[in-house]
Amino acid sequence: MTFDVDALEVRNFRGIGGSPQLVSQIAKMNFFIGPNNAGKSTILRLISHYFPASKDRSQTTFKNSFVELDRNQQTGGSPRVGLGFRLERVAEKILDGVTRENDAQWESVITAVVAKLADPTGYVWWDYDLQSRAAPRLRFPKVDEYTSDSSKARPFDQFMVKATPYSGGGPKAWVEHSLEVVNRFAPSFSTNTHLIPAIRKISQGEVDFDGGDLSGNGLIKRLAEIQNPVLERRADVRKFERINRFLQTVVGECNAQIEVPSTREYILVHMNGRTLPLASLGTGIHEIVVIAAFCTLIENEVICIEEPEIHLHPVLQRKLVSYLNESTSNTYFVATHSAQLIDTPDASLFHVRLRDNATHISRATLDADRHRICAELGYRASDIIQSNFVIWVEGPSERIYLNHWLQEVAAHLVEGIHYTIMFYGGGLLSHLSAGDDDVGDFIKLRSLNRNSALIMDSDRPSKTARINSTKRRIRDEFEKHGGMVWVTKGREIENYLPQSQMHAALRSCHPQVFHEPIDAAQFDHAFYFYRLEGKRREIFKDANKVKVANFIAELEPDIDVLDLSSRLRELTRNIEDANAG
Repeated sequence: MTFDVDALEVRNFRGIGGSPQLVSQIAKMNFFIGPNNAGKSTILRLISHYFPASKDRSQTTFKNSFVELDRNQQTGGSPRVGLGFRLERVAEKILDGVTRENDAQWESVITAVVAKLADPTGYVWWDYDLQSRAAPRLRFPKVDEYTSDSSKARPFDQFMVKATPYSGGGPKAWVEHSLEVVNRFAPSFSTNTHLIPAIRKISQGEVDFDGGDLSGNGLIKRLAEIQNPVLERRADVRKFERINRFLQTVVGECNAQIEVPSTREYILVHMNGRTLPLASLGTGIHEIVVIAAFCTLIENEVICIEEPEIHLHPVLQRKLVSYLNESTSNTYFVATHSAQLIDTPDASLFHVRLRDNATHISRATLDADRHRICAELGYRASDIIQSNFVIWVEGPSERIYLNHWLQEVAAHLVEGIHYTIMFYGGGLLSHLSAGDDDVGDFIKLRSLNRNSALIMDSDRPSKTARINSTKRRIRDEFEKHGGMVWVTKGREIENYLPQSQMHAALRSCHPQVFHEPIDAAQFDHAFYFYRLEGKRREIFKDANKVKVANFIAELEPDIDVLDLSSRLRELTRNIEDANAG
């Protein structure tokens, strides 16, 4: 990831009032999602207008001067931004800057001091004032507690002696001199930033490409340059080829080719023996190519994108995000009210709401958070119909295993583009009776998209046992409408996993309680193991399924277990048929 900040904290900026709003665990893809007028673009405005920033001991120089309209009008307070950095990053920076050869304790001394400065989530903060442009201040709310207690301040004494020419004194001096050193090594927001606005249109003619204006101006000229670059920049051709491959993916034609003619008035597309202006392929294709092209031309920087979903069908939205995530090198901050993007792998999702006339931002980490977002945006179960193929699984661990296996047998299939995985919750099928209303509602939901598959554990304790009546009813209804039903041949989906991998995963994920594995047959619980209770062995039944699944997903898959291989081939054929044409 190119971004050099791990978290942001904002107050008194635009719609954000005096209550600080946190943007943490920044990833390559960061989505700010919420209804209109909630303040989704607030963070994008902050990043793209004021950063990068440089600093010295007396002041901070931001990318642009402070704009009074950026002050929160209700509080009238000075707009403040906290930049948070993982304590490991800060410690590493100090260690690189202050070397102490042959001092084995120096690293541990640094770590001890930085840990005191970190908040409970592990971030060390520097606070910036956008208006005064004062030098950033290292945040240490417990400073009085440490400067008045020599026992608590002892790590600062050790740090001061090793990092400064000072020695002796009391806790106040130890802390102050140490903070001066730490402050010198404050990481900065130095990455260039750009904004792709919501209104995008390719300009014609000889308009120069300007990284500060990504509305479409200068794109034709820049594409012409990388289409036929000068000798010294022949590597630019690869960027042009990446953009071209993306167009082929979008239009579904492997022979599609982009060309910029000598007049540089428009972008041409050669496809199926015809040559057409890009604009004639529709506004959606035009928009998606503009965004993808800019994000390919710019490398290793930060790009903020306003509402990329405008004019884009949900499938195009997912194709765009997949391309940005996998084929470009930038960090992205995206303001959107499209629920199609909330399942992007490894992305950070932030729910933006307007409460008491102020913008509130919260990180969405649970499925329940995502459900609330969808409900708030007005999405209903009927929106499932927009997916090419829906796979219903019990929960997150099943999704991890399924993607792991599909990557082995059909790597060309991409979740979010060719298929969508949805959770029904194991309790629905295991603990409800076949006549319950919830079961009936689930069956109705399935009928909204006939291109679907249902995967469920048999829960059979033996070869002669039958699946319960609820599962039989749902199986019959799915098959009646042409859906694929996959009931595991073993007790649960974990019975498809090689025991050696399962045992290694359980040992790694539960090192404090794991004693020895339990060999599981086809109809046994595969994720049980023994722990010691005193000197007595007990069966541990509460392994973290998701953690175990993530561990196994890093290993080489083995699909020659029970009927796994044949079921995956059947599922792959169904997905491919649903995506044909």
